[in-house]
Amino acid sequence: MGFFMSRKSKYSFDQKIWAVEQYLNGNRSSVEIAKRLKMPSKSGAMQVRRWVHQYQ
Repeated sequence: MGFFMSRKSKYSFDQKIWAVEQYLNGNRSSVEIAKRLKMPSKSGAMQVRRWVHQYQ
């Protein structure tokens, strides 16, 4: 599977890129991004960090 690809995703490619860019640019923390995307804060923050790791 390619970058950010999954069988079924609740979050669009654009949302994932936005989240990664916000995190890498230091604009928002992973917890803030998770809240903005209406993800559960702890597991959502971990998911955001996984997206960042996949992106890099």
